[in-house]
Amino acid sequence: MDCPACAKPISDEDRFCKHCGKRLGVPALRALSGAVEEMEREYRQGLADKPDNPDAHYNVGLANLYSGNYEAAAEAFRAVIDLLPEEPSGYEKLAIALAKLDRREEALRHAHQACRLSPESEAMRRLLRSLGG
Repeated sequence: MDCPACAKPISDEDRFCKHCGKRLGVPALRALSGAVEEMEREYRQGLADKPDNPDAHYNVGLANLYSGNYEAAAEAFRAVIDLLPEEPSGYEKLAIALAKLDRREEALRHAHQACRLSPESEAMRRLLRSLGG
């Protein structure tokens, strides 16, 4: 499972994120995990009706990113990029999912694209720095 604040890996039993220090609480983490799974199901149902809905793809990607299903997250964020190629957040989240999959070069490529589309964004620059680019 990943920290809901910084998206770095944490144990289900952690009460605080060892990366960012966010207070987690074990019952809250279990509730979050269940809520994320339910959200993903709802968004996937919505995609069945409207497969070209970028918001639904993005939300499915987030649900998978938070639950640690990085391949499914990457697939969803690729769909966002296909539908909205000028939207930096799809590239940013895809870079995060790819970094979690240890696909650094690919992650860097998408992080650079996010920075090109949103050069004023400090979050995008932090992402790029965290990937070593």
